[in-house]
Amino acid sequence: MRVVRWVIAGVLLVVAVVVAPAVERLVWSWGYDQSHPGDRQDLLSHVRDLPSGGLFVWLALLVVLIAVNLRWPLNWPRVALLGTVPIAVFQVLAELVDLALRSTAPGLYLAWILGGGLGSAVVAWGAAKLAVLVVTRPLSPDVIQSGTELVYRLRDGSRLRLQGDKLLLDLLLRPGSSVTAMRLTIPYKDLALVQPGVLDSHAQLWPLPNGSVVVLSPGSSLRVVGSGQQWVLPLDDASDVAEIVTERARAHGRLVPSDAAQGTLPDAPESLPTKRFRPWHTSPWPFDIAVLAALALAGASVDYAITEDPLGWITFVLCLALVAGGVRLLRKVRATRDQAEANPRPADAEPWGDYAPTRVPLPGWSPVPTGLPGTNDYGRA
Repeated sequence: MRVVRWVIAGVLLVVAVVVAPAVERLVWSWGYDQSHPGDRQDLLSHVRDLPSGGLFVWLALLVVLIAVNLRWPLNWPRVALLGTVPIAVFQVLAELVDLALRSTAPGLYLAWILGGGLGSAVVAWGAAKLAVLVVTRPLSPDVIQSGTELVYRLRDGSRLRLQGDKLLLDLLLRPGSSVTAMRLTIPYKDLALVQPGVLDSHAQLWPLPNGSVVVLSPGSSLRVVGSGQQWVLPLDDASDVAEIVTERARAHGRLVPSDAAQGTLPDAPESLPTKRFRPWHTSPWPFDIAVLAALALAGASVDYAITEDPLGWITFVLCLALVAGGVRLLRKVRATRDQAEANPRPADAEPWGDYAPTRVPLPGWSPVPTGLPGTNDYGRA
């Protein structure tokens, strides 16, 4: 079943990051040819010319990005849009400049490339989104054991991401300058408790160790303890998520008993923050773009060195040096970020509330028996 999932997803990803950008480029070149009658070529000639003009380098870069993000399907639609939107923007801008230079009104060709760009982007995004659904739904033992990232929305708008080696809590509310980390993580190897429950009281705030808060509401909820943190999350699929987390944690050692651990839970802020951390706040995207640009220039330099001038190899070496330096810097930045997210408090800090599974973390909360080892007790086979 797992092989079938990935074969189908692979076909959809090829459509998203190879076929859609290639067709978009073909629509542009053929449409341009039709709007300039003096230099017309047949459609087959345009198909043969597709590998030229750096398109092959661009597609190869997209395939590399998909390969790097295989364990994080959430990124696939973004990579697909990266393959189509820049091409469409470039085509439209080039046509607008051409129209301005010729002092003519926009014609059907502009509408043609706009439609082709929009259609390609929709197809690419849709195919990548379907690929995400293929590898993550429906949930089955092969999906749970694969380590593929699964994403769940909390009722307050935050997001819980079950990754291959840790739990990641992001899109948190922004409380102000007192925040110590924009996201929070608990590695499976440090997991002490995962416990589904029900909250039957009124809406209230649960403070998080990084200075943010979670807005709790009546209904199903999930309690997670580990890495010096305790989360209570308003999650509709709490029992299912507890089962998945417990299964994935089996590969990372025993749960750490902490029945006696008890500390003071800080007071939640009086006013509810209105803004949230977004993905671009936590990702070193300027460095990512710089590395990708250097990688694309390296590929273009190879094409130039082979077809035009051997001196292009010098540019290739310089671009590779930029890529190597950028990757090294990225690793340092991400390592610092990951350390802050997994350890938002000092190592000698007291427990974040009461960790005992037999006692409730807050009034109105009650556990839901599941029979899973490691959810309502600390037993581990």
